[in-house]
Amino acid sequence: MRSAGFFEKYVLSLLFLKTAFDAAIALRDFVGRSQAGIVDLVSSAQSAYVLQYALVVVYSLFFGLTLLVNKPPVHNARRWREIVIPLLATLLPYGFAGLASAAPESATRSLLPADLQRAAIAAAAVVSVAGYVLALWSLAYLGRSLSVLVSMRTIVLSGPYRYVRHPMYSAYMFLVAGLALASASLFSIGLLVVYVCLSIWRARLEEEMLGSLSEEYRRYAEQTGFLFPAIGRATRR
Repeated sequence: MRSAGFFEKYVLSLLFLKTAFDAAIALRDFVGRSQAGIVDLVSSAQSAYVLQYALVVVYSLFFGLTLLVNKPPVHNARRWREIVIPLLATLLPYGFAGLASAAPESATRSLLPADLQRAAIAAAAVVSVAGYVLALWSLAYLGRSLSVLVSMRTIVLSGPYRYVRHPMYSAYMFLVAGLALASASLFSIGLLVVYVCLSIWRARLEEEMLGSLSEEYRRYAEQTGFLFPAIGRATRR
């Protein structure tokens, strides 16, 4: 489906570049408030936020530019679910704020007592930073094989892919878990559950395609973990 490929390459890349730009503006404003004495960057929580903003800038910029120059697929998505499920999984975390604003106030209220909410937000920032670090590591090894839709390019077996078949999706689960932890609401927990289900479905669709086209991938899948490392089964490549 050429129109889906066009959307992936040009529209989604621009979306990620816009995200990088917005995060850069937010980072600049955050640093400006620090210099004005409004926020304290010395605190661990604020430092984690600054690092998180910086990682969003780097990751989104890298992701958007890589999508623009990715390789033509050897095998394109053929079924609608190979397009719709990846798009939903990709866009859902970025629509969190908009979806939350449309939800009932009772669903977005924190379930944690007030004295734990600040600690939860700080912990969420750390979890999100870990997610972005893993995502950047995965992206660096994917390179021009990066795709959003279910498709086949070069099969990557090195870096984090040596241990996990879908480290990028694991990374995004950390990011959404960070959102859920920061909000600690029924809405954010529900979002996390939906996102995990979409990611598993997306990964299974990819494996169905890759496994049907590549014996090398089938052997690789037998030796590695799905979303997290399988102890004693890591490939020795």
